[in-house]
Amino acid sequence: PDPILAPDTDESTSPTLEAPAARERPPELELWLLKYLLMNSGLAQFAAAHLDPAWVTHETVRQIIGLHFQTGADVAELLSQLQADDFARSLVTEAASERRPLPNPEAAMADTILRLRNARLDEAIAAVTRSLADPDLDDSERVRRLAELQGLRQAKRQKLIPLDDPDSPPGT
Repeated sequence: PDPILAPDTDESTSPTLEAPAARERPPELELWLLKYLLMNSGLAQFAAAHLDPAWVTHETVRQIIGLHFQTGADVAELLSQLQADDFARSLVTEAASERRPLPNPEAAMADTILRLRNARLDEAIAAVTRSLADPDLDDSERVRRLAELQGLRQAKRQKLIPLDDPDSPPGT
């Protein structure tokens, strides 16, 4: 089943989000990503091309963004489609009510996506680094993990590029 839509959703009914396990507030960076998307509909295409949904850690925010990308819904349509999920509706309402003027929304969106990507790369770098401390690791596996670590560090130094770019290094 589509991770965005509830498993029992068919085309004749409006989509609803699966109930997320946690109802805590999303990280500020992810909330700002949602704000940028809902404040400026022109940013959705850029975000869809550059954002890997796995970089968004908050399940509800990831589902809202996925629904927004999938349907192209404006705020009113999103709220209508999220009728069964008060928490998701409150996040959309909060994000859409942001009224600060953004002098360069494209740069702000790109920076936010880059920071999300780099945070996930930092987590992967930390996990591989921890795994290298295992004294039972054989030499061939250690070499493989060191190469993986080098690739992750290289990916973090890369600029943000579209995900479907065939020349993009892994992890970007």
